[in-house]
Amino acid sequence: NGEVARLMVLHHNTLAPTPYVVPRKSYHEFHDDLFPETRGDVPGVDGEGWLLGNDGYRELVSLNPASKKKQSNGQSGEIEAPSAPVEEAPEPLEENEKHRQILSHLTEGQSLYRNIEGKLSHRDYHFHGLKNVQTVFSQESNGFQIGKHYGAHLMAGSGGRLGIIDLHNPGNNNTKQLELVNQGNPVVFQWDPYSADHVIAVGSDSSLVKLWKITDMDTTPALLATFEEHSSKVILLQYHPGVAGLLATCDAGAVSCCGIHTT
Repeated sequence: NGEVARLMVLHHNTLAPTPYVVPRKSYHEFHDDLFPETRGDVPGVDGEGWLLGNDGYRELVSLNPASKKKQSNGQSGEIEAPSAPVEEAPEPLEENEKHRQILSHLTEGQSLYRNIEGKLSHRDYHFHGLKNVQTVFSQESNGFQIGKHYGAHLMAGSGGRLGIIDLHNPGNNNTKQLELVNQGNPVVFQWDPYSADHVIAVGSDSSLVKLWKITDMDTTPALLATFEEHSSKVILLQYHPGVAGLLATCDAGAVSCCGIHTT
């Protein structure tokens, strides 16, 4: 449908998805100009390897659903799109170059996304009845984070709590919201981009960093580990975008970097 981005807007008791779409005349075919190859979700190296000096890069993968379908069927080698009509012989090089120059002149300074449109999704796709959403927080805090399956937000009141939302279950979430109770008030938090176990790291004003595992919305979250690497409030926490299990945290005067296992 030409959706290239999605903004999740958090209100005091509602989470509203807002898709951004680039309009096209037809959406029956795959538009590879809007969805070029991108980095896959397989890391190039793990955290321990990176700390030992190893390096690696995530491979590019196709976003074409037809390619993913062939991969799931166990086919290997180069992935090709569905068969298309036989193309005519290419024009002479001179004509191709002329057309390229004309097209370049017409599109110079223009973006493929210049006509992008954002529109609030229907109420049926909103998440209603969220409890005690904290709407005022410090400038260091990220306040709200989205993962592959769950979202997390600061909760108002005492107890150092984070609220967990199931992003696959829109509707009234009054009875479907988990709480993570931390030792100290959460400041920064982030979902592990490579963990299949839905792990979230939480840094608090008590100088502690905790790792939590979310199994499902009916199971009590499991505390996997607690790191005591800092002497003051944790103000920044970040997983490496290309390395599995590499977490960096910092307070006002020190940075800590460690490789972790969550499975």
